[in-house]
Amino acid sequence: MKVVTEDIRRSSGLEVYEENVEIEGNVRSGARLRVYGDLTVRGNVEDALIEVEGNVRIEGGFLGTGAGSVTCGGDFSAGFVQGQRIEAKGRVEVTKAILSSTVFAGGDVRAWKEHGAIVGGEIHARGNVEAAVVGSRRPVTTRIEVGVDPVLALRIEQLEREAMQLTRKRIGFLKDMAAIQGGSGRDDRAESALDMKAAADAIQADIVAAGEEIIETRTRTTLNNQAVLKVGKASYPPLEISICFARVINDMETGPVVFRLLEGRIILDTWNME
Repeated sequence: MKVVTEDIRRSSGLEVYEENVEIEGNVRSGARLRVYGDLTVRGNVEDALIEVEGNVRIEGGFLGTGAGSVTCGGDFSAGFVQGQRIEAKGRVEVTKAILSSTVFAGGDVRAWKEHGAIVGGEIHARGNVEAAVVGSRRPVTTRIEVGVDPVLALRIEQLEREAMQLTRKRIGFLKDMAAIQGGSGRDDRAESALDMKAAADAIQADIVAAGEEIIETRTRTTLNNQAVLKVGKASYPPLEISICFARVINDMETGPVVFRLLEGRIILDTWNME
């Protein structure tokens, strides 16, 4: 095992470790790490970019401005996560809270201590998502998806983002085309309008192709129909829930509850908390 006694700071390149690593200090903003083993950090991790082949354990928090990400081939655990991105093939567990973060997990996601909370952001897990509190009394949207392979969920997220960018680009072309057509009838204006229409049509074809791939990806996804969202104390709206692509927006405050799938629909189960 490699033991690092000082903070890891921004450097000119990627720091690579071929073994298990224990960092007794912090990992500061701008650091880039690749670990071919397990990683333990005794302090905090800020806006760093970290890739780990094994498990990640952060005894402090993973926090920053949203520029940090951790990708690991095993489990991830931390005291808390705020405003960051996690991709774990295993489970994700925090002691205190996951705040305004994006999480993809191949197993369960748990913030299950007495006051453990998931507030804002997006959680995608093939297993269960469990927390004492989900959402907040503040007007913040929390999105939780369970039962779906995170690798495919990542691909769907990428395709949806690309489709949105293409849509905005197409709208821009159409607005420019309308402005040109509203002007004088000069030949060069008419030619420019035709060029813009051709570009808009090509973008529309790309949007349709992205939509078709989203549908195909969802079709071949292996779903975990037994996955649930379990809330030990309270959930607060707006809460967007997806279980195996079935979706619902819960717009009311609820006490202890399990959101589960029943005959293709998401139900609120308050009588069976197991």
